[in-house]
Amino acid sequence: MATVQIFNKGNIKEAKTFKNTCWFIWDDSDELICLVDQEKDRGGGRVFKSTVHYASTDPEIVAIFPEWELIIDDIPQPQGFYESVKGIDGKVVKLRFKDYECVLDFTHDRGGYS
Repeated sequence: MATVQIFNKGNIKEAKTFKNTCWFIWDDSDELICLVDQEKDRGGGRVFKSTVHYASTDPEIVAIFPEWELIIDDIPQPQGFYESVKGIDGKVVKLRFKDYECVLDFTHDRGGYS
């Protein structure tokens, strides 16, 4: 499984594990939320931000917008729109947006998905 942690202004907001998919959504209360695997709708207006697919042999982050900062294994990537980011298995990926930092850890055992 992969793990995701969301920090707001340096403080941990939520931490979860996921096996298949993780979604980052900007909700109507002006907060970044994270839904994983089969979580139910939390309600309210939402703006999709990014999706992470983990169940495949090559994890992938889909749709990273230019306002996000992408960091892979502590190496900042060029700013811009990324339709897809692959080659992240075994790495730690950070996504920064406004006062939020999302830390995705793909270094754990894949539990049969290797």
